[in-house]
Amino acid sequence: MTQTATSNPSSTITITPTKYLTQTPIPTPTSTGSDQKPILSMGIVDPETGNEETIFEYRVHYSDPDGGAPSIKRVFINGVYHTMDLNSGNPWDGFFTKTIIGSELNIGNNVFYFYFIDDESNLVYLPVTSVFNGPIITQINTPTPTITPVPTDTPILLPLMDLFANGSSFDKGDTINISVKVENNTFNPIDMYTAIPLSDTLYWYPIWDEIPHPTRVTPGLWVIPIAAIQVNDSIPNGTYTFYAAITKHDSYDLLGFDSVEITIN
Repeated sequence: MTQTATSNPSSTITITPTKYLTQTPIPTPTSTGSDQKPILSMGIVDPETGNEETIFEYRVHYSDPDGGAPSIKRVFINGVYHTMDLNSGNPWDGFFTKTIIGSELNIGNNVFYFYFIDDESNLVYLPVTSVFNGPIITQINTPTPTITPVPTDTPILLPLMDLFANGSSFDKGDTINISVKVENNTFNPIDMYTAIPLSDTLYWYPIWDEIPHPTRVTPGLWVIPIAAIQVNDSIPNGTYTFYAAITKHDSYDLLGFDSVEITIN
């Protein structure tokens, strides 16, 4: 899927995300032409409690009065999105599900919400505000914690981040590749946000819309491709800046920030 962010009425920057969704066209009822927003309802996770070996099913009902199938159908679990599949009914009026094993969730409480976009680019959430709680995961064999004294001179480990491009100056016909290197040297997941401002609006990775989408980064060293930009005649000359930030997981407590500036000639 290619998202296009407009910087002025006569020029565009085309950004190809590294995560995309393709869908095979299927017959749908004739549209009413009224462009009504779809409706999400009956969103649950089943069961509501379990352990690391339990299979959990996230389920929601999607209904589009215009008879359009969703172009994006996702459930965000602890800030990470998962694509859902049609389980029963029709794509324009049916139940979509996603199964997750408990070992992929957090011990204790988890949170989730549903995020759909129809074929007319209408976006709907469930719940409309806040998030659903659940499931609650219990550890099968809770180990006895070992308390090890921490020396007073032990440094506090903070994650490191480097946002970079494959150059700083680009001509027509070049391809700009934007990537971010994250070294999460903590023992917990962290969240990463990446955006580019165009025409006083921030467009957020990974689907380049106006809604911030956190990407969960587990401990380790990661190099994450952010975008590939094909420089063409429709892109005005000038300087563009990408921004990236890392925060504590499910929090806006800032742990790091970086930016990269590119020039189009």
